[in-house]
Amino acid sequence: MYTVQDYTGAEETKGFVHCQPAGNKVELPINLRRGYHEVRFPELNSVFGVIALDRTNERVSDFFGLDTAFSYLERSADYRAQFVGQLSRLGIGTVRDRITWNELNPATEGWSGHGQHQFDELRHLYAKAGIKVVDVLQGLPENPVGYFPSSESSVATVSQIAAHWGKVWSGVEVANEPDHNRTYDKLSSEEKRVYEQQYASYASFASKDIKKVAPSVPIVGGAFAFALAGDKLDSSGFADGVAGVGLLRFVDAISFHTYVKAKTLQRDIDSFRRWLHRSGAPDMPLWITEAGWSWKRGPERPPLDQDQASALQIAAKAVVAYAMGVKRYYPFVYPYYEEKEKNFGMTGKERTPLRSLAAYEQVAKALSGARALTSIGDLAGGGSGVLLETPKGAVMVMFEGEARSGQSSFNLPFPVLKAEGIDGRPLQVANGQLSLADGLTYVWLAERDVPKAKEMLEKAR
Repeated sequence: MYTVQDYTGAEETKGFVHCQPAGNKVELPINLRRGYHEVRFPELNSVFGVIALDRTNERVSDFFGLDTAFSYLERSADYRAQFVGQLSRLGIGTVRDRITWNELNPATEGWSGHGQHQFDELRHLYAKAGIKVVDVLQGLPENPVGYFPSSESSVATVSQIAAHWGKVWSGVEVANEPDHNRTYDKLSSEEKRVYEQQYASYASFASKDIKKVAPSVPIVGGAFAFALAGDKLDSSGFADGVAGVGLLRFVDAISFHTYVKAKTLQRDIDSFRRWLHRSGAPDMPLWITEAGWSWKRGPERPPLDQDQASALQIAAKAVVAYAMGVKRYYPFVYPYYEEKEKNFGMTGKERTPLRSLAAYEQVAKALSGARALTSIGDLAGGGSGVLLETPKGAVMVMFEGEARSGQSSFNLPFPVLKAEGIDGRPLQVANGQLSLADGLTYVWLAERDVPKAKEMLEKAR
């Protein structure tokens, strides 16, 4: 017996199916509407996620990337190929991944892109699918004197790396979370100044050698683990330090990571913009290269409420970042991943989609090519909203801090052409009342009603 449930967990259909011994295949003759679905086999204790698409391979804006980390989190060549095929069908054109200096440049063996992590093979897969990669340079090319490579010669082999992969790169992050480092956290004030200087120099050396071979590849400074907003974990000191020794002259963009709620992300983006302005680089692009929301470690797929919470925060933060002019956005992380007491992943352990992947696919398809017509405004009842003009028409995206299981609705002062849930499934609007149960809803409206929608957002501020 099988059942099919929708995004909310409601049963859509059920029936019986016979397994075909040849090839271990099961075929379900069912039609699925646009959106997320779960196929469940209760007797087998098996669940599989499915995203039903209007169109496959419809390329989305390069703003909408994904942090895949396949170099480390998916080592199977067959599964890597399946995952890259999924990304292609979803229209994703850019991903974030990682390489390790130490593996590529062992002291006696030279280049080892075919080593244990199969860096070369994976990037060939990306290239074949037309997917560009933002690679993070992890580890160090040699044991430096101090904290980072201390001379141009010590990073000279980065030109060799760029020669191999420059054509598939859409960016290079010089290090990952240098502000959140066990070494840095324990340093004295003077030692921190040396650390910051060496990091800026490292970025300068790497940028120079990469640009020799791949001049159009953006060099990205960061990625900051924390915002600059005065929280207990705050990177303002590190940010001011590296800006003071010239980091912003050597990079093309600044990246940071976010594991907070969407409402807090608005504040954090502003904190980085203020820092860039006072550091003399007000127009430097901001990238978000990790944006996640975890669930409690343990299950192969998260419980319904935790799955919905992850989907809401990843999608809502994408809306916030897009509306506020962030250049790139990479949710963390595509494959199943356990970290201490947390689980991350936009696919389950069995490698099929979770609700977060469906929600992200919808926001990418809905907003690609859009421009914001308003800033993000507060809505009555505690939600937020933003109005955008897309190639498919005007849409107002309304979101709240959490999903509410059908208990939240909103009265709209204009006709609705169509309304969609967080996963893209069609929603009904009855007597002007629209459900916000998912926590994020898309409201499509006629151009003539754009002024009314703007006025609604302005009045709610």
